[in-house]
Amino acid sequence: AMLFSKKSGIPWIANWNDPHTEKAPLPWENIKSFSFIKNRYSKAILNQIKWHTFPSEKLRIYMSEYLSHSILDKSSVFPHIGLDYKITQKQDSRHFAICYSGALYQGRDPSTLFSAVSELISESDEVKSFIKIVLRGKFTSWIYELINKYNLEDYVIIEQPKSYLESLNFISKMD
Repeated sequence: AMLFSKKSGIPWIANWNDPHTEKAPLPWENIKSFSFIKNRYSKAILNQIKWHTFPSEKLRIYMSEYLSHSILDKSSVFPHIGLDYKITQKQDSRHFAICYSGALYQGRDPSTLFSAVSELISESDEVKSFIKIVLRGKFTSWIYELINKYNLEDYVIIEQPKSYLESLNFISKMD
């Protein structure tokens, strides 16, 4: 997008849906000079972007601290098109359901969640009876290995991917 905007002269409106982390992405995670590369790249991006949009004020503020407070002067919040802020009826009141729809891979690693849920289950019979994790999407064998590693076979439900709007409706009915 940056190169296209630069070459075409068409203003770049950057839409930020995911927060950035301080950890460098693969394959740069162990390179000490990554912060230099990240800072240089971030400055180039900030110079080219004409306007920033965010799905929430919270993410807008967070990203302004990560990138630069100057983006506050050239940004707007557009609530996610799929978010309906009215209260929806839960799909299943017998369970506390954590749902994820999309791709999980090592950059979006659910190990911390799986570890915490596994620990809760091992410490409480009450938790065993009501918690479930629903993953909706296509997953590699890596996700199944994690489920086995944390002994969550009885608590993780994997479903086939659905359309974008079906998935948003489904997630809105989860905890």
